[in-house]
Amino acid sequence: MSMNTVPERLAALRAAMAANGVAVYLIPVGDPHASEYLPDHYTSLTWFSGFHGENSNLVVTRTGSALWADGRYFVQAEKELAGTEIELQRMGEPGVPTVEEYCANALNEGEVLGLCGLTASTALVNGLKKALEKKGASIRTLRLEDELWTEGRPALPDTPAWILPKEYAGFSPAEKLDQLRGKLKELGCTAQFVGKLDNLAWLLNLRAMDIECTPYAMAYCYVTPDRAVLFINTARVAPEARAELEANGVTLADYDDVLPCLAAETEPQTVLAEAATVNYAVYQVLEKNPALTVKDGTDPLLLMKGVKNETELAHTKQAHIRDAVAMVRFQMELESRLAAGENINGAHLATLHIREKNGGIRIGGKHRFGHAIVQQSGDGCLINIALDSQCVEYATLHASHSINASVVHDVGRFGSPGANGAQTRNNQELKIAGFFVCRVSIIKKRGQTLRFIFGQIPRNMHKVQVAARNGLNGRAYAAQLLEKTLGTEFG
Repeated sequence: MSMNTVPERLAALRAAMAANGVAVYLIPVGDPHASEYLPDHYTSLTWFSGFHGENSNLVVTRTGSALWADGRYFVQAEKELAGTEIELQRMGEPGVPTVEEYCANALNEGEVLGLCGLTASTALVNGLKKALEKKGASIRTLRLEDELWTEGRPALPDTPAWILPKEYAGFSPAEKLDQLRGKLKELGCTAQFVGKLDNLAWLLNLRAMDIECTPYAMAYCYVTPDRAVLFINTARVAPEARAELEANGVTLADYDDVLPCLAAETEPQTVLAEAATVNYAVYQVLEKNPALTVKDGTDPLLLMKGVKNETELAHTKQAHIRDAVAMVRFQMELESRLAAGENINGAHLATLHIREKNGGIRIGGKHRFGHAIVQQSGDGCLINIALDSQCVEYATLHASHSINASVVHDVGRFGSPGANGAQTRNNQELKIAGFFVCRVSIIKKRGQTLRFIFGQIPRNMHKVQVAARNGLNGRAYAAQLLEKTLGTEFG
């Protein structure tokens, strides 16, 4: 059977569903570690639907199918799903059912919903269970994605794994394990199953390049008072890395042995397993083991790695210094080329530093705007400016001058909520805090004039408003617009 198109793949999936007695099948965006960005091996939702995006779910019934996408992807999803049977469900829009509601409505009493337990989080499955119980329907774990997507599927990542030296991490794996055990004791637990890759990377100083632009290794870790077992493809761990892990009290086991090893545990433990980040297949095994008592709770590693030690702070500062040097060099070159009358477009721009004599634009003598990070967008670039140097909320901005949508990332400042993490502030948080965010898009230079597009999130608004203005002096107009807007917003 050919499976070169989305309709053919959905037909094959329905045939497999029927063979397994499943009326509805759910494919989430996910891997066994609740990763935000996925290794190509786990992009099953894309393979079956054609949609590329995060935070999504695909549901296939006997007669139809639907895909949930959030507001970032409405336009993209419409384009990528065009020509298929898949109905776009715009998450958060009025009248749009949740995944749980849709599945419950599609099932009759006694029917079964299938999903892959390795790629579905326990939290997702628990929500589905509550909805399906009312209909008398049940859930069965299958691996239909693996059965059907075999030709041309990317292999599991297996990049070389290494240990970040203590001189960069500040603490050794053994020291961090001791810290974790102390936290677990405070929480009334004796053990923890760690499935989230960023938490695991911090805990064991473990690094690899399994996910693009992210130094993680696909692995799990099971921690008890006197043991730490790392489940990983052992062939990828260099002998020196293995020796260092073992010297820090960490034993290695094969990645695929995680389920049978957990099932075979006989030492009584109260195991912390965060439902949002531990996959359902692992959670099931833990719950079924009579020696283990499973406790759902927030992974303490999240807050532990958020508090930077002196070594981490020192290296972060050095990274920012190097970034600042690069930014200044770029600004000097940009200003020199503009002064020489050179025509500059977005292809030449990567970052821009908004500044005046006092290190930023001052409006009305009190409101200061710090530097921003920009990203190329078609013929221009997008700039974020944050009031009082607060962490910038970033989002997709559509403008009227044929500029492509862009996503802008602020690297954060040391004292800000997003420092060393590039975390976002959502619109609601901005509204409550009373911060004003201005987005400026430099389109291109015409003589000595720059064309700007301004978007703003005032305190009383949830959506980005976009206004356009051409033919004015860029810096002067920026100051005028910001002064006018701030006068309205802040009196």
